[in-house]
Amino acid sequence: MKNKLKNLSAVLIGLVFSFFILELGLRIYNPLPATIKGDKVVLRANYKIEFKNNVNSKLPARIQVNGNSLGFRGPELTSLHSIKVLTVGGSTTRCMYSPDKMTWSFLLGEKLKSTTPNLWLNNAGFTGHSTFGHIKLMEEYLIRFKPDVILFLIGINDVERDVEDTFILQDSSSLNSPMGKIKSILYKSEVVALGLNILRFIQAKQMNLNHDFAFDLRAIGELRMEKEDEKRKLEYQEKYLPEFRMRLQKLIDLCKANNIRPILITQPALFGPGLDPSTDIDLQELKYNDINGGLMWKVLQLYNASTLQVAKENQITAIDLASELPKDSKYYWDFIHYTPEGNQKIAEILASKFKVGLKTPVE
Repeated sequence: MKNKLKNLSAVLIGLVFSFFILELGLRIYNPLPATIKGDKVVLRANYKIEFKNNVNSKLPARIQVNGNSLGFRGPELTSLHSIKVLTVGGSTTRCMYSPDKMTWSFLLGEKLKSTTPNLWLNNAGFTGHSTFGHIKLMEEYLIRFKPDVILFLIGINDVERDVEDTFILQDSSSLNSPMGKIKSILYKSEVVALGLNILRFIQAKQMNLNHDFAFDLRAIGELRMEKEDEKRKLEYQEKYLPEFRMRLQKLIDLCKANNIRPILITQPALFGPGLDPSTDIDLQELKYNDINGGLMWKVLQLYNASTLQVAKENQITAIDLASELPKDSKYYWDFIHYTPEGNQKIAEILASKFKVGLKTPVE
């Protein structure tokens, strides 16, 4: 019995020692830095990331991503910039696998310079963030920069999301309980943060929200849905849509209270009705997790409709990019993320809404 206790103690001491060694190593260098720790958003400044791609012909072979001193993508803010604009969203805003000068945010900024002199536009999109993260980002960082305009590209990361989802922030109120206090200590750990990042990656993969370089429409099977299954899936969204609309309202209220003009943008996707013009593949029947592309589009459109409705109720600008970006695989390198050509098209669509500058409402 004593030997067993000694062995157990030795194992526990070894685990604790290993944890602290790993913690120290990750504090020196973390290959997967978290943008969420507990109920806080964490921005990493002045970073440089490089990807090599020899799998997907729609993406550049060499992709370099740079962060400025604020932790965003884009030029540094200077006293010469009189109009400040931020784009906020998840991975479809961040455009992780697009070089800095090929993201739709950068391209939009370049197009708007002719009508908006002294424009500063930065990309504040973060992979995996939903409206939960956007609210925290607003409260903890964006308000202090006093931007004139924030464009929110919202939708896909909010589908069937609630506050308990590990993909987004933990509810700060839960951190005040005894267990919450323990969690708040653990959330400061780089080891725990790395573990949660890995968990988020696994969950994203299960939900088809990950970045799969080897994505190939021709290799995806088809799935036909029964009417009853479709009805059940669509009705299930009523569990999430009311709170999604409340979070949108909170974002708008935060903007208005700080003299920021919010612009809401609906979420486009490749899946949905019709044939892909580039491959003649039926985008409706393609399998998407346990449903098909046609049903997933109907689900996403419920969230897009909510975005448009909340914008209308608040008399603010909304751009229905979901309807305007063609469903063509030349614009997408997977179901939701954009090719350089897709980013260019998005920038063109958005820029056309501001023919006389960002300060003027969309016609």
